[in-house]
This record gives sequence, C-alpha cells and structure tokens, in this order.
Amino acid sequence: MSIDYLPTLVLVYTASFMIIISPGPSSFAIMNSSMTFGRRNGFLVMLGVVCGAVTWGTLASIGVSAFLAAEPNAVGFIKVFGGVYLLYLAVKAFNRMLNSRKNTNLSKQPVKRLSFIKGYLIHMSNPEAMLGWIALITLGLKASSPELAPFYIVGGCVLIGIFVYGANAYLFSAKKISEIYMRYSRFAEAAFTIIFGFAGATLLISVV
Repeated sequence: MSIDYLPTLVLVYTASFMIIISPGPSSFAIMNSSMTFGRRNGFLVMLGVVCGAVTWGTLASIGVSAFLAAEPNAVGFIKVFGGVYLLYLAVKAFNRMLNSRKNTNLSKQPVKRLSFIKGYLIHMSNPEAMLGWIALITLGLKASSPELAPFYIVGGCVLIGIFVYGANAYLFSAKKISEIYMRYSRFAEAAFTIIFGFAGATLLISVV
C-alpha cells in the first residue's frame, strides 16, 4: 500500500468511527440488550450487527467499484451523493446536540432484539447502514487508489466496529456508564457534527 494513500484511510477510518459511535438502531440495540438483559445478550446482538456490517461493506465495495469501472464519469455524482449523506448525518448530530437534555434514558429505547440473527437483521434492515457504507467507500476510492483499497476500507472499518460495538456491549451493562454517557452526550454530538461535516464537505469540494 502506498504511503500516499494513508491520509485517505485515516479520514475514512475517522468517519467510520464517528458513524459507528453515533446513536442509531444498531448501537441502541446493543446498549439496550446489555443494560436490560445482560452482557451476554449484548454481545450476541453485537456479533449480528458486525456480520451485517461485513455484508453491507462488501456489497457497497463491489457495487461502487463495479459502477465506477463501467461509468468513470459518474464518480462526481457518487461523491455528491456520499457528501450530502455525510452532511445529513452532521445535521442530525447537531439537532441531537441541541436537544440532548430531552433525550430519554437508553434503557427505554424500544429495542428487544436478543439474538445473533436479530442483531444481523437490525443492521441489514437499516437503510442508513447501506448509505453510510456507500459514503465510506466513495470517500476512500480515488483514481489513484491501490487495488486492495476496498479491502483496506472494509477490513479496517469492520475492526473499528468490533471494537466500538464490543465496548458498548461490555460497558453499557453497567448502569453507571449509561448515566455518564447521557450526562455528556452534548459534547459527543458536537464532535459528530464536526467530523461528519468535514468529511461531507471534503467529498463535495472534490467535485468542484
């Protein structure tokens, strides 16, 4: 892998990390299962979510790569699509930051998926997971990208997912952790806003 590609990977991995830790159906399912039904169930859901991420990442990688090979001129359109979606995530994070004091306790989220299969289905049925992977693949693929770039992107992002989701399953089985998270959620959402906004703007500016 060329060292010139490392800055792109760092940006992709940073965006992936922020997407993964941003509250969503998969995160809430893991947190809720751990806090309500114990750490074991949280890890079962986590494994299902990770397998769903591998599936979406592989499909997005194959689809985007094949599409770009067939229609090279379409890269600008795909970058606009990915950039707009990342900016959409930034707006959502900003709104959550403004309304952080109105958030309910995570244990009250209506998530009752307690098995590997259910965790997989939660992630696969979430359209934002698909869009997020398309945005990450698009962010990481360039004309000068190495042939193994899709592997680096998917493999690295999945490892990040295992770490973050696994930490969620482990830590959120302790009620004290969930209370701390809710107390400082506004700072986390501010970070989400900045990272998503920067990544989205980077894609859109590259089209100009």
